[in-house]
Amino acid sequence: MHPASHVWKKNPLCRSEHTMRKTIATLCSGLLLCALLVAGGCGGDDDDDTSPSATVPGDDDITLTGDDDASLGDDDATTPGDDTATPVPPSPTPNALPEGEYLILVPDNQANLFRVIDPYTDTQVYLLDLADVNPELCTQIPMGCLIAGGYHQLVDGHDHLDVAYGLAGANGLRVGFVGQLQRILMTDPPETRWTLSELDFSGLPDGPDAYCAADPEDPCKPDPDAPEELSGLCHVGDAHDFIVLSDDSQAQTAELLVTGTDTYRMYKVRLDYSGGNTCGKVTAYIDHQRNPEWPEYTQANNLIAVPDDERELYIINFRSIESNHNRSGIVQLWEITSDGQWVSHWTFPEQPDDGSMHFFRMPHGGDLEVDGSPDGHIYRLCNSAAFAESDDYTGTNPPGGSCPALLLRDFMSTPDYLHDLYQPEDVMGWAFPRQVTHVGDGTLIVTDSGCQAASMCPYTPRLIWLDDVETLNSSKGGYWTETFDQYELLDQTPNVLKVLECGLVNPYWVDVIHSDDYGPEILSALASGGIPCPR
Repeated sequence: MHPASHVWKKNPLCRSEHTMRKTIATLCSGLLLCALLVAGGCGGDDDDDTSPSATVPGDDDITLTGDDDASLGDDDATTPGDDTATPVPPSPTPNALPEGEYLILVPDNQANLFRVIDPYTDTQVYLLDLADVNPELCTQIPMGCLIAGGYHQLVDGHDHLDVAYGLAGANGLRVGFVGQLQRILMTDPPETRWTLSELDFSGLPDGPDAYCAADPEDPCKPDPDAPEELSGLCHVGDAHDFIVLSDDSQAQTAELLVTGTDTYRMYKVRLDYSGGNTCGKVTAYIDHQRNPEWPEYTQANNLIAVPDDERELYIINFRSIESNHNRSGIVQLWEITSDGQWVSHWTFPEQPDDGSMHFFRMPHGGDLEVDGSPDGHIYRLCNSAAFAESDDYTGTNPPGGSCPALLLRDFMSTPDYLHDLYQPEDVMGWAFPRQVTHVGDGTLIVTDSGCQAASMCPYTPRLIWLDDVETLNSSKGGYWTETFDQYELLDQTPNVLKVLECGLVNPYWVDVIHSDDYGPEILSALASGGIPCPR
């Protein structure tokens, strides 16, 4: 990372076009005017999908675009919102959080910021501004950097952020996307522990050319003479999620599992980051060609490690399961065996035998609450366009979403559908929910980004705290239909504890940082104070 100051500035100045955009994003509270200013007034950083050259893949012609989802600029749809859209009416903002103490980390995609917020005082205590830490990449006009996600990690007794972000290719395609995964020490200025940006396939069967068009003289570099759709496969690219499996500061090596969202792949990568190396060795790999059970033309956008002492198991969300169902999606459980093989154990929704399809509508996020029920474990995700009227939803006017819950009686068996959380539009409405986060004290946080992209979005981005959420076992299927008759809808209006806007522009999800995990860097940021959320 490049040196920068992230602890709060009392009087932020618009040092550059990007800094003005950050200032507006921090001071505004989600109004349309603010969205316009953030997007365009200082060189907005909208997704490549909202650029004039971006197109929405049609039912019969899927293209290699990113998912509009929870990660590195996921908005491959046209800009949500139009002149006839009616904003959801504002709702009261109660603040009745249960006893406890935690901070929340919020990746705010189109503000180019990672925000750390104290929800008890509605104060922003820390910012990681991508334009500060990577000015070469993240101040490029018009888009800047697109955030895939971020997590707090306490590593070697110090606070770190694991972040995924990058810059979309000018042609609007995600292959060729310049992306990076980084572990950043939360000092002031921040320090980069390691960066992963290139992939080396040379150790896999068939040689590197079977996986990307690598430079004949250097497998860590793309072939400069190859087409971008081939050479771009050598980059980390538009990775929407990743897990750091191990990190040895003495040996300076890390092992990661990375979603190849733009390439319909998944990788396990070993990174030797000594000397600043940014190229990782791919040690395990899957796509549809190598395992037909890996869904074809899918974009893995969320990744959850399953606690198991004997197996290496992951719950994965996919979007776009067939070219004729472009905004659909499924959830699967995958195992990586000791010899590097990938094995699929279940798919939800289960697919009918008649060849038709059952699916979620634009699934995003994913959070696993182990032993969250007396009957097992609860996995929650968000059906971001649950109430779309057709299966070719393009996102021009968010129809509202819901958040399904699945019960895993054991991890290896297909889940049971429980219910969908939602709020009616005439009360509050969830315009484009991206994730439900289990706090650990019985409460849930719903991240509603308002729209897929911030530009011209008439809906207010916000976080909604819920309590006393009923766990209802349903006999319905939980998948989308034209009449929505397979949803077991639970209105959460009576359960709202708190609503927080805090100047958010396009939040993707929330990572909860409990007080037991505060390291010296977070304690220092808290001691130095913060800035109250805009009202």
